[in-house]
Amino acid sequence: TQPLQAQGFFIRAIRRTLDRPDQLALLDKIEASWKNQQSLLQALVETARLDSGAVTVKPRIFNITPVMNDLRSEFAASARDKSLTLSVQTQDVFVESDPLLVTRIMRNLLSNAVKFTQTGGRVELTARHEGAVVILEVTDDGPGVSARERDQIFEEYVQLDNPNAGARIGLGLGLPIVRQLVRRLDLELRFDSVPGEGTRASIAIPHRAAPPAGSSAPAVNLHDIRDAPLVVLVEDEPAVRDSLEILLTMWGCQVIAAGSGDEAVRLLSWADDQPDMLISDKRLAQGESGLETIERLRGEVLGDVPAILLTGDIHSFETAADIADLTILTKPVEPEQLHAVLVGLLGEPS
Repeated sequence: TQPLQAQGFFIRAIRRTLDRPDQLALLDKIEASWKNQQSLLQALVETARLDSGAVTVKPRIFNITPVMNDLRSEFAASARDKSLTLSVQTQDVFVESDPLLVTRIMRNLLSNAVKFTQTGGRVELTARHEGAVVILEVTDDGPGVSARERDQIFEEYVQLDNPNAGARIGLGLGLPIVRQLVRRLDLELRFDSVPGEGTRASIAIPHRAAPPAGSSAPAVNLHDIRDAPLVVLVEDEPAVRDSLEILLTMWGCQVIAAGSGDEAVRLLSWADDQPDMLISDKRLAQGESGLETIERLRGEVLGDVPAILLTGDIHSFETAADIADLTILTKPVEPEQLHAVLVGLLGEPS
């Protein structure tokens, strides 16, 4: 995952330096190829995590509208490339579930619809309040599947022969992941499809009243948090370290970048300010553990600063369960995902 992770950070950093349309168009193609590679790897990692029981459900009450808007933005380019009409209709309602896993379910369903609907077709994503639940639904006017095929597409590594998928490649894991996540969240998946007419897939999530005003912070940009937060980065892979340092700097952070715990301690001895955040890779050089490095730096230098662990190890969620104020991100990490986590952790001055 290391080369793929570095590519993603470098792509995002390069985008901020370009302004010519031809340059941006070329970078769009590079990023699309990178995202395709990333999605394949993420599907394999997520399947392994689900099979091993490493996925933890963290339910909370949240507004479904930001999830819908994020999905609209995420799939706008893919729909445009196929001349699809992508319609998103939502209501300002709150639900109770795990927002990350719900987003993953809807992302997979929407990805499937966009991938298999023929050029010029229509894909709809809707959220509607019905009694005690909120229905999240994806519909398309694509080729549909038969009753026999419906049983097959929820099996791992099964791909139907469909010319509308175009040149995109996959592993046949999107819908099996949906099925497993739905079970983990104790939800019900409805999947109706008619050959030649299209497909409708939906989940029903318990509706909840809106939380009291001020109980959840609004989304902000990293620059809005505080003046130049100081981030300690421990990463032994030079390409990943350099790309992430560039990205953090572009987001307005000061960065102390080190290749090991020893180097971080040495660099921190010269720092005038107290760091606000610690980011470390899980597997460092010469057998050094990122978890041990986080605990060491907290104990010797940093105190109880929030920390982020970057890892491709599906068992890290179990081994790190007892470490306080630790957020684990599975590589390759989307720059937007890392940015959102930083916003959440640095949103309030320590």
